[in-house]
Amino acid sequence: MRLDILREAGNIGAAHAATALGQLIESTVMIDVTAVEEVAPEALPGLAAAPDELAVGVTFHVVGDAGGRLLLWLPRAAALEMVDLLTRRPAGSTRVLNELGQSTLKEVGNIMASAYLTGLCDFSGLLLMPSVPSLLFDRSAAVVETAAEGVERREGGLLCVANRFEARGCGIRGRVVVFFDRGGEDLLVENASGAS
Repeated sequence: MRLDILREAGNIGAAHAATALGQLIESTVMIDVTAVEEVAPEALPGLAAAPDELAVGVTFHVVGDAGGRLLLWLPRAAALEMVDLLTRRPAGSTRVLNELGQSTLKEVGNIMASAYLTGLCDFSGLLLMPSVPSLLFDRSAAVVETAAEGVERREGGLLCVANRFEARGCGIRGRVVVFFDRGGEDLLVENASGAS
């Protein structure tokens, strides 16, 4: 039942985030079924699918009634395409992430994180908000490991709630990953159980 609640929370949060991204880029964004798993620290690079692929991560602390970390993960090519799309430049114009590009991706992350957490708030009744975003540009494995730093663990593992997304008609794809602090996970499950 605990995993079902967390999976449903992830589905709702991801649906909100995908809708927000779809409105932003004017495209339909598809999401997959939420994966909920306990991940050992040494297995974190596996969440990146291609650990050595260059990627961009927009990371947030989740603050409010429950704590955790939220990561918007984008392969480098998808991140550059998103910058071109949102700054109304021809595809392929952006080759490096300058200040405008970084600011654009942080804003995308902020919109998606806020939408995701709004979905969780509606589902659980908790107050959850994203911190100011931080931008990472590194190997995929390093991005995931850095995003998970400082999460309060349960018996050595980290609870991970993840969704993949892909926009139709373009190369924009990525993942939204949430790492819940142990106490945050407990509170989310308890509140959602009480609300249902």
